[in-house]
Amino acid sequence: MLTAYSTKTARKQVPAIVGKVHRAGGWKAGNVNLDLGGGPYGLTTEALRRYGVSNIVLDPGFQPESDQAATRSQLEARPADSCTISNVLNVIPDSLERARILQTACELTRGRIYVTVYEGDRSGKLKQTRDGWQANRCLKDWLHEIVVLLGYPATSKNGVIVIPGIEELPANICGAGRID
Repeated sequence: MLTAYSTKTARKQVPAIVGKVHRAGGWKAGNVNLDLGGGPYGLTTEALRRYGVSNIVLDPGFQPESDQAATRSQLEARPADSCTISNVLNVIPDSLERARILQTACELTRGRIYVTVYEGDRSGKLKQTRDGWQANRCLKDWLHEIVVLLGYPATSKNGVIVIPGIEELPANICGAGRID
């Protein structure tokens, strides 16, 4: 199971990632998105419904373990078509836990994984805030970490890191970044 971090950082608003992925043509009607660290409000689910996309939230900070286990079982049987990880990595101080989150996304998703982070003051200095911990790292730093942790390429465009889906990767590197 994943560990909950900084649950106070959840905001009652549709994350910017929804519109950014839409403008890039990432949402396909009939698809299922895994919202990893999606929070308690369900606003991403409502927003994606407008595009014909079903959204499944997996968030250890706001769901009991039994719900998380049921969600995992559902997605192990039929992986999501896409995954969003919005403003999650930047509130987790433990790099191993960040790696576990990325691994979970890869295991439960067959398509692209979209990641956004709050860059804070961009100083790169870890800081405690009123709501929890904040990394204050630039998007390019996160892109580098993701590539290193997964062992295969990712890109960034318009503030979104895009990790290619399993069908987009050469067969010789699929599963290269497993954290066991």
